[in-house]
Amino acid sequence: MFDDLDTPCYTPSYYAWVIGVSIPGYLLYVFGIPLFLILTLYGNRYQLTDSSTRQYLGVLYNGYQLKYYYWEVVVMFRKACILCCVTIFYRYGKSVQRTCILLILTISVGAEFSIDPHSKRVIRNLERSSLMIQTLSFAVTG
Repeated sequence: MFDDLDTPCYTPSYYAWVIGVSIPGYLLYVFGIPLFLILTLYGNRYQLTDSSTRQYLGVLYNGYQLKYYYWEVVVMFRKACILCCVTIFYRYGKSVQRTCILLILTISVGAEFSIDPHSKRVIRNLERSSLMIQTLSFAVTG
């Protein structure tokens, strides 16, 4: 809405779009999709090794230890939180956005190292390298 010059901000029309589309879409994307996936995985947690379950849901938990079948939802939530930091703190500037993102990435790195959800060393090293590079990129850029 900031770049659309035809729709003035902070008018009744603007608030109608925010309340009617933006907030429900935000809630659906950030909480609805991960909640749906976690409920689906939780409902099938005893059949995760079955071939039919693996065929349809395996993309969500392959590469993780079976006791951490939900970890892809954690990764999705981390990415959604980073997106939220960018959009919610837009008005406060890049330094506030970067600080928020660094906090999320630091928590993610700590969780990754302490929980160690991956089943293979190669995947573990790739994920950790990716998180460390993201963290360093946000820490170094100004």
